Amino acid sequence: MWALHGAVAGMIVWTYARTPPRRLYRSRRGGLSRAAVFANYPTAVAAIAALPHAAHRRIALIALPLCATVAIPGVVDEGDLDARWRNAPALAGVVLAIVAGERASTRTDAGDLRRALAALPLMCLSPPWLLAGLGFQTSGMRRPTPGEPGVERVHIGHHEGLDGVLLGLDALLLSRRRSGRWHRRLLALMLAYGAAVAAQDAWYEQIVKPGHAARRLPDVIRPAPTPAWAGLIASVPLVRRLAIG
Repeated sequence: MWALHGAVAGMIVWTYARTPPRRLYRSRRGGLSRAAVFANYPTAVAAIAALPHAAHRRIALIALPLCATVAIPGVVDEGDLDARWRNAPALAGVVLAIVAGERASTRTDAGDLRRALAALPLMCLSPPWLLAGLGFQTSGMRRPTPGEPGVERVHIGHHEGLDGVLLGLDALLLSRRRSGRWHRRLLALMLAYGAAVAAQDAWYEQIVKPGHAARRLPDVIRPAPTPAWAGLIASVPLVRRLAIG
């Protein structure tokens, strides 16, 4: 899990350092700044799910509230994706979560086939975001967004859809370690949430922007008392049974 997030963070630093700021989406301070925001969301969210497996429990207990600050409104603002001091607590929480390490625990290989099948659709959604994250675009990705002439259909740089893919993969990877019932429910919710975020972004970029449909999928990025979030929570038992175990 940490390797996946580290690879994406490295990709962000590399691409944002060599791309003119005017071509980046709401980020002007370079790769390290954008990577710090990425460490807040989605990495701090993933860190919370990893903490029950920590080898050093005291460090994990300090990391938990720090990582949880990412849920405070305004800490991660889609309108301004440059790092601010408000991002420091969650960033420190991620560092502590890594320092806390991983205790020896029983790994379960049972269910790896269903985990792979659950990961497959997430992986199928990710190529455009991986290309954009590496600084490359096809001609279709470069087309302007209807209603936003200055924004390309799939802009260069990091996308929230890839955040969703990462969170889904994180949940599947963490589910390979034995853990308690409530933790596995959390992983099921994390998988459902990540899939919904990825589907929402993919639908908007690949279906709505080209004009194939007018209606967007419900926004689920921030927890809210909405029908979409009620559906996510209601899906937890099924997702746990089919993918998490």
